Formats: sequence, structure tokens, C-alpha cells
Amino acid sequence: MRRGESSCRRGTKLGRALVAVLPAAMFCLLALTISAPTWAQIDGQCDPTKLDSGCPNDGNPCTNDVCDPVTRTCQHSPRICPIDNPCNTATCNPSTGFCDYTPKSCPSPLDNKCSVGSCDPSNGQCVYQPVTCAQDGNLCMTETCNPSTGTCQSGAPVTCPSPLDNKCSLGSCNPSTGKCVYQPETCAQDGNLCTAESCNPSTGACESGSSKTCASDNLCSVGSCNPSTGQCDFTPITCAQDGNLCNAESCNPATGRCESGASKTCVGDSLCSDSVCDAATGNCKTTNKTCPQDGNLCTVEACNPQNGACESGSVKSCTQDVDLCTFESCNPANGNCESGARKTCAQDNDLCTIEACNAATGKCESGSPTPCTADADICTTEVCDSVSGRCHSVPANPTPPGCGATICRTPGFWGTHAGVEKSTSSNITQAVITLGGGVLNVCGQKITDTVLNDNNSAVEAICTSMKDGAQLQLARQLTAAALNCIVSNGIPDCSATPLYSAIFAKCNVICANTASAKQDVTDCISQIDCLNNGGSGLGNGSCQTGVCAGDGVTACDAGTTCGDGSLCTGLPNNCHDMLLVNRGLGINFEPPGAAGSSNECNDANKTACQVVGANVTKCLY
Repeated sequence: MRRGESSCRRGTKLGRALVAVLPAAMFCLLALTISAPTWAQIDGQCDPTKLDSGCPNDGNPCTNDVCDPVTRTCQHSPRICPIDNPCNTATCNPSTGFCDYTPKSCPSPLDNKCSVGSCDPSNGQCVYQPVTCAQDGNLCMTETCNPSTGTCQSGAPVTCPSPLDNKCSLGSCNPSTGKCVYQPETCAQDGNLCTAESCNPSTGACESGSSKTCASDNLCSVGSCNPSTGQCDFTPITCAQDGNLCNAESCNPATGRCESGASKTCVGDSLCSDSVCDAATGNCKTTNKTCPQDGNLCTVEACNPQNGACESGSVKSCTQDVDLCTFESCNPANGNCESGARKTCAQDNDLCTIEACNAATGKCESGSPTPCTADADICTTEVCDSVSGRCHSVPANPTPPGCGATICRTPGFWGTHAGVEKSTSSNITQAVITLGGGVLNVCGQKITDTVLNDNNSAVEAICTSMKDGAQLQLARQLTAAALNCIVSNGIPDCSATPLYSAIFAKCNVICANTASAKQDVTDCISQIDCLNNGGSGLGNGSCQTGVCAGDGVTACDAGTTCGDGSLCTGLPNNCHDMLLVNRGLGINFEPPGAAGSSNECNDANKTACQVVGANVTKCLY
């Protein structure tokens, strides 16, 4: 059966009669319609006369299930596919039951893969034809098949030999035409650019031609071709140097002879040097300008490169010696360092000391006080007056027996005896001011009364607290000291009271100067307070108010116990123990009576009024 033929069994006579005229599918349908198969075997034999011969389907569409009419047994014979072309092979496909056809293969022979085979349908035999290779774009090579690979490949290129009469004509094949074309051979330039390279027709080899000729343009140079550039180089004639190296020997182009040129010009490197050529070396020799020394041997004369003029240099520097009061400088006459005149010191306000320069520090300092010779008066001491610088006599301190004594009281006494608040009190402070001329000059301020809230009031000057500042505390002590000096000698500036004279003058100036050092103000307060309390200032800055009763010599504070266990008693004849009586001045305030201004003093402490400082303007009067 061909592919597509039905595998339906033919089991009836009618069916077999219709096989020849009906297609297989229609035949099966008709056969099934005419008689119903029984699908049965009798006694294990099939019936070939029936549509259903009793042979079962073996499940293989490529076999025919039929009953053998001789043996009446079921046979499953392979299905035979008809051949319509001897170049095809037919087989039944078991999966479909149809016939599959495969073309016959005609492989190339192993020894010649350039022979291509195909099947001849007339007889089913293989016939062979050679492979035809297509020509590529290069006509200078032929394309042929390679028997071992069966692929097309290019053959050997066309050769184009040079003509025998001109081996410098090089031939090559033109790929577009396949014809030979000829070009003259080009010769590469060798390393010598002074020769031209060209081809020899008889040999075909490149050869160098004649070298380039260079004619000199003057008699002092020789021309030659430079192989590296092909240009003419002209080398000047070298002339031998004569004995004078300052003259350069050169060739004269007009004659071709060597001649000496102009002498070498030398220029100094500055206006302070001269330069000439040395014939032996040909080098410029420079000589520096020499400047004569002027009359000042402390300077060195030298040439100024800016203008070439001789000028004096810096003055010789001298090292300071150990005496800082002289300035070391150079002596122009000999050029040596010498000490100059000693430093002159201005005299201060104390003419009793000579101001001189201290060699160790170079600063002006006061010298030792002028010594004064004691006179015959034992009640006076000879001291130097700082204003005049002359010696004069002042009452001795402490006052020797039989001599007048200094009287002193503390600021507290004078501040509480400046009014008549009680019936038994009197204004002793005002009385003493009046006795002293009516004016006390304290810290640059005039003290004239004891009125509250007045910047001229002794009460406002004395009745102050520590919080009011150091300047006002010093004014308090100075006011009390001025009152003490009046009751002692009648002079308010203390110049007649030896105990106070020096310290009052110094501290009154310090108080008036608002720029004074704080330590100076503090020292003055302590020193005057010591005197106002009947004490004596010691060299170490402390105040002595008594002596130890045990030895009568050791300094101590009155009322305290000494180291030896004895009581410290007040200094004998101290000013604080003196009565307020001065018969020479007509003064007698004994007894002084009750304090008459305690309340006023307290009130003064509360007011903003002050006799010195910024609060002077806050007083009512």
C-alpha cells in the first residue's frame, strides 16, 4: 500500500468486489454498512470468506492481518510500499501507517572531493560532475577546487618578469584586468644625502651617483657637502693665535690671509673697578678702585658701586664696658673705642642728696644724705634741709631731758573733739586750726574748718572708713599730723617739728599726686600712723610704741607681753603721753573735756562728701 492507503480488512464478497472501484475509506464505511462483522473464529480457525475473518489486529499499522485461505490461520504479513522512483527508498512508518520515501545518497569519492554525485531517476544509478569554482575579484589568480577538501581556492598569481633590455622596469599584475603593467624601480636614499640613488638598467641594482660639489663663496671658508643634510657646509679657515691673546686672529675674505683683529675690550663689573685685557692669558683683569682714608678713623672709606664715588662707611661699633654710666664710642682721631663723658643726672627735689649714675645699672640714683655737724645745743639735731640743701637745727627727737617735747594725738582724738555736742566739751580741733594760721595744706587741699559736708572740713578729712580708699586714709593721718605739729611748734607744715618734718613733707606730696604708686601711699599711712600713736619708726618698716620692762631696750608694742615675760611699757617721753599744753604758744587744753563731735564724726562717715578725690564735688559747701 502507498502512504495514505487504508488498512481496513476486506471480509465480504461485496466488499472485495468494490475494492477496485471505491476509495479505501469509502469502502470500509460501505462494508460496515452492508453487513455487521461477527469477529469470531470457529474451532480456532479463521474464515477467509468473511469480512471479519476472525483475525485480530496486532496493533502494527505496517502489517496486514489476513486469514490464510489454505491453512485458515491468521497471518500478519509486512505491508509493501510501492516504488514510484528508482532514486527513492520506501518504508512503512509504524507510528502513522503511511509510507515514507527517502532520496538515494551519492557521496563524493574519498580521493576526489571535487566530484559531486547525484541519482539518475531513469535507472537509480549515481552519476558524478566536477565542482565549478566562481572567479573572485582578483584576475591575477585562478580559482580551482582542492580534491582533498572539496573547497575552492586561489592558485598561484600571474608573474610579470622585467624586460631583458631594462631590468629597472618592474612588472606587476593588475587584479582588475589580469594583465601585466610595468613601473620604473624607485631607489631608496642611503645615509649620504650628498649623492643621488638611481637604478642601473643592465643589472637592475640601485647605485649611488657622484657626490654634490660645494663652491666656497669667499676665500676664508672651505665648502663641503654634509651627508646628513645634503646641504653645503662652509668651514672657516682657522688662524693660529699669535703671542698676544688679547687680539683675535682671523682670515681676511678679500685676501684669504690670517690677520690680527682689534684688541679685546674689557668692562669692569661695577663703577668701582677697572678692567684691562691680559695679553698672556687673553682674560680681562679687574682691579678694584682704592679710596684714601679721610680724617675720621672710625669709618672705612670705600667706593660706592652705584656712582663710583668714594664714601665713608658705617661708624665703627664699640662694645659697652662694665660702667653703664658711660657710652662707648669710637674716637675719630685714632679709631679706638673710648668711654665718653659720664651720664649727667638731674637733681631731684631733695637737695640733701646728690644724684649720680650707678655704674652697674646705668640709672640715676640719690647718693648719701649730706652729713651735718652737731652744734652745742643738745635740744636740737642738725639736719639737712631738702629744699635748700643746707644744714639747720631742729628740736632733738626724742626730746632730751630739759628740752621742749613734741605733742601728738591720734586722728580719732581730733575727729571727736571738733564740736560742742556736750556741755563739758570744746571744739579743740577748730581752735588748733585757728592757732596755726587758719589753714592746713593737706594733699593739695585746704582744711579750714570743722563743718559737716564741707570739702574744707577737718571732720570730713578725719572721719573716714577703710572702704573710702588709701588716698583718703593718708589724708586722715596727715590732717592729724598737721594738728599735732601746730600744738607742738605752731607750724602746720611740720617743718619746725623734727619728729614729723621729713615724713610729712614727703607723704604730703605723694598724697597730692593721684598717680603715686599704691605701695608708696600704703607706706606713708603706716609711718605717720606710727608717729600719731606716740611710736617710733624702725629701720625694718615696723613701728615701735614701747620697750620691754625687763631690759628697757627691746622694742615692742605698748601694752603687750614681751618674750621675757615682762610688760611692754610705752616709750619714755613719747609725744602721745605729753599734755596738750604749750605755754610758749599759750595753749592749755587740759583736761580736754568730753568728746564733743562723736555724732558729727559718725555723720561725716555717712555722707558722700570727701576732701580729696572725685567726691570733692559731692560736698554741700
